[in-house]
Amino acid sequence: SSSGGRNHLLKREYYGVSKLKAIAPELYLGALITFYVYSVAGRLFSDFWSDEIYTLKHFVLVPLAVTIGDYHVPNNHVLFSILLNAWAWFLDINTLHDLFVSPHLVRCWPLLFSVFSLYFVYRIGGYLTDKWLGVIAASVLGFSLTFFEFGIQLRGYSLSIFLVSAMVLMSLKLMKQPTVTRMVGVVVLTTLLGYTIPLNYYFLLGLFLATIAKVGWNYFQVGREKKDSRMERKGCALLAAALVAGVTLSLLLYLPILQEVFV
Repeated sequence: SSSGGRNHLLKREYYGVSKLKAIAPELYLGALITFYVYSVAGRLFSDFWSDEIYTLKHFVLVPLAVTIGDYHVPNNHVLFSILLNAWAWFLDINTLHDLFVSPHLVRCWPLLFSVFSLYFVYRIGGYLTDKWLGVIAASVLGFSLTFFEFGIQLRGYSLSIFLVSAMVLMSLKLMKQPTVTRMVGVVVLTTLLGYTIPLNYYFLLGLFLATIAKVGWNYFQVGREKKDSRMERKGCALLAAALVAGVTLSLLLYLPILQEVFV
C-alpha cells in the first residue's frame, strides 16, 4: 500500500515536472514581454519628438481625407496615421495640447504592436524548429537598440515590424500547408504592409524573389517525396500570387498620392 502510494506521488511529480517543462518557453516569453514593457513604460509619458509632432499636426489631427490624400513629406506612414486618426476621433482628441498632456493615449498603440511583434517572432522560431529558438529570437529582437528606441515612436515602424513578423509566419505556413485561408491572410498582410511605409516594398520584393528561388531549388533536390515537393511548389506558387495581389491592392490604396509617393 505504501509502495503504491509512493508510485502515485512519483507519477504526479513526474507529470508536474513534464508539464512545467512543456510550458517553460511560454513562461520565459511572458517574463521577456513583461520586462520589455517595464523597460519602456516610462517612455509612454515622454515628450514627443519633432517628427512625431509633425505627424500628429499634419496627418493625424486632420480630416481623414487629408490623412489619405496628403503626402507632401514622407512622415505620413499612411496606415498608421489612419489608425491614429480614427483613435483620436474615438477619444475626441482635437488639438496637440490634448496629446501633450497625455502622450500615453497614442503611444499605447506602437507599444501594443511591439509586444505582438515579440510574440510572432517567438511563434516563427517555434514553427521552424522549437519554442526555445523562438524565445531566443524574441529576446534578440526585444533587447536590440533599434527596437528599444523606435518601438513606441509615433511612426509606422512598430506597425511594420508587427506586420512583417505576422507575414513571415503566415508565409511559412502557406508554403508548407497551402490553404485558401492562409493565402487570403498573406494578401491582407501584404496590402497592409505596403500601405504602411513604401520602403516595405523592398521586403516584399525580397520575399517574392526568395519564393521563386525556393521553387527552383525544389526542382533540383533529389530523394524527396514527390507529394511533399508538389505541395511545397503549390504553396510557393500561392505565396507568390498572394504577394502580387497584395502589392497591387496596396498600390490601389495609394492612388490618391501615387505620384508623390513614387516620384
